[in-house]
Amino acid sequence: MGEAKRREQSGAGERRGPVLQQETPPPGTFRIANPLVIMFADERGEVICHIHPSEHCPTHETYGLLIADLVRHVGRTFNVSEEAVWEWVDKERGHPTTPITNPSQGDGRDTTL
Repeated sequence: MGEAKRREQSGAGERRGPVLQQETPPPGTFRIANPLVIMFADERGEVICHIHPSEHCPTHETYGLLIADLVRHVGRTFNVSEEAVWEWVDKERGHPTTPITNPSQGDGRDTTL
């Protein structure tokens, strides 16, 4: 069957959109589309924290909920109780071991710990 005739006979379910070619990311990498918090150590060992408020998490209250979720994830990752993680969170809150060296200026976006 010729290409033109095949196109005329194809139903809506047979139509295909354009094929998009994407580069395959290197192994062990992935794309983060809508980050809420990204923390990493830079080349000097300083911990960098980028906070990205969104429609899903627009306030300090919703970020507080994220922190509570993170504590549970940390406990599960290290096979310890949530209370054991909160103990260290409370110790750090009472006597911070690292200052915020690059505080955000009220925009709630990027900080360096």
